Amino acid sequence: MTGLAHLDTGERPAAIAALVTGIAATVLFIAGGLLIAPLPGAGASGEEVARYAVDHRTLLLATSYVWGVAICAQLAFAVALRDALSGGRPGTLLGVGLSAAIALVALEFAGFALVAALAFRPPTDPAGARLLGDLVLVTLSYAGFAAALWSGAYSLAMLRDSGIHAWVAWLGFASAAAHLEAAGAFARSGAFSPSGWGGYAGPNRRRRP
Repeated sequence: MTGLAHLDTGERPAAIAALVTGIAATVLFIAGGLLIAPLPGAGASGEEVARYAVDHRTLLLATSYVWGVAICAQLAFAVALRDALSGGRPGTLLGVGLSAAIALVALEFAGFALVAALAFRPPTDPAGARLLGDLVLVTLSYAGFAAALWSGAYSLAMLRDSGIHAWVAWLGFASAAAHLEAAGAFARSGAFSPSGWGGYAGPNRRRRP
């Protein structure tokens, strides 16, 4: 935005709420990421996943809690930003974007709940540990589709608002493209696989067996 001055009285509280919750969500996601030890790669064996869950049980539970709070802040950010962009007249794009944000939050909750389940009672069966690890990867990868739709819809709405710099919207489009690419992290081969040109992130870049 060019600043709060161009907003009317009804939009300013929403813009301030979006700013505060957006910063809070970012800080909490980063804090959670700093707590957790490097995750086993996508090609890790069931024994490696089980051992990791036992060795890092406390950190995994703490990280899951912090990220749970971060997801709540993220949802509040999505709603506040929708209100700030709508000018009291929410349209189809913002409706689609908010729906995608809700879907994203649901998938994130599911993915991090699986992380918590892995740590709460670490499986002794390697096959069970591997299954939980794969469920975490696939669930959070699919969240990329919802994140891409959220970013894309809100960015299109921003382009139609003369009070918002166009480069902010284009950053949103770049974010949408990155999330679409990350959504293919569960692929076993090809450009969208963890070993492909982009991949998921960090430790998940290893080749799957």
